[in-house]
Amino acid sequence: RIDIVIHAAALKRIDVCQENPFEAHKTNVEGTINCIKACKEMGIVLCFVSTDKACMPCTTYGATKYLAEQLVRREAEYTNFRGFVVRYGNVLDSTGSVLSIWNEQYEKTGIVLVRDKEMTRFFMSVDDSDNLIMDSISSYEFNREDKGHIFVPKLKSMNIFEMAVYLYGEENVEISQRTHTEKTHEYLDGDMCSSDYVVHPKEFFSETNNT
Repeated sequence: RIDIVIHAAALKRIDVCQENPFEAHKTNVEGTINCIKACKEMGIVLCFVSTDKACMPCTTYGATKYLAEQLVRREAEYTNFRGFVVRYGNVLDSTGSVLSIWNEQYEKTGIVLVRDKEMTRFFMSVDDSDNLIMDSISSYEFNREDKGHIFVPKLKSMNIFEMAVYLYGEENVEISQRTHTEKTHEYLDGDMCSSDYVVHPKEFFSETNNT
């Protein structure tokens, strides 16, 4: 008596995926294949939760999520499997999020590390992420003929350095070495760049606290 499966399980830490590509593939790609097969066999709709890292990926994590997206979309397009994709930004306070990493750094050293003063990222609250899934399910149920659809939300973004300064104070923020796998800006799709949707952290967090 299950109508829909929400597949949000993934190996999500970028650094862990870079160091363990076989495990990233097993979880993010083969795990998604298992979900597709099970849902197809039982006639259940699959909602696959993806990430902005899957758009023009430059990391193992992004590449595995992009491949998983394609598996869901193409299977839905060419077979009787019913499934769609929801693409997320960064979820604040989720496990492994930048806030959890910064809080750990701050507790240990009193300093938080930022890679680049220009770097921007899309963010959303936990409530936003829940609502996005429910809205996408409602939209899919309304138009089931739109096979393999990918739902891309309109999200606000923040400058990472400004965000760290707002939360911890400028005297407690340091610039660390940037890795070759990190983009300056992220994309939700080919036209939605995080540099174009930047709001001040005060505005973002005030809105988040009011929801």
